[in-house]
Amino acid sequence: MSRRRLRGMTLIELLISLAIIGIMTGIAFPVFSVYQKKSAVDSDMRNFISLFNYARALQNNPDNFSRTTDPNQVYKYQIKIINDSSGRRAELYSVADASTIIDKVDFSENIMVNYQNNTTDNGSGLTLTFTGLPPSEVLNCSTICDQKIEIGLSTAGRSPIIKKALILNTNNTLHQLLSINLE
Repeated sequence: MSRRRLRGMTLIELLISLAIIGIMTGIAFPVFSVYQKKSAVDSDMRNFISLFNYARALQNNPDNFSRTTDPNQVYKYQIKIINDSSGRRAELYSVADASTIIDKVDFSENIMVNYQNNTTDNGSGLTLTFTGLPPSEVLNCSTICDQKIEIGLSTAGRSPIIKKALILNTNNTLHQLLSINLE
């Protein structure tokens, strides 16, 4: 009976295995990093759209959600997109009580907010004000906006990840109702 000698890995085999693991990690890490950034942008945009739809629900169902008794201010809600030293966020307010935040979305740390022709918000912010009830519901904003309001979220870097939402404002001549769509 011959005995086979048990042997372990040689140093060369170990080094080759480590090199293969290193190469696979070097390829996977940038792909995972891009995936994380894309996921953050997608999540922030979904949260913003949910806030937008919540504001419309408050606007469109006044009997259930009214927070004021002033007939001039009732059923008017605002979304303020804020870009300052305390962070980037979108906050929902009642026009009647601008000191109380009804709901808010905090954007991820490295997300930039853009709107109207990809102009980066430099801290001045954007305010969207809902007025009227369907089918004549209208969205006004603090900058120049007409029938289309484009809001984008993007990452910084050489190859930014961009997600845009296009808000189509009510147009009575075309019978177009207020809506928000992802681009």
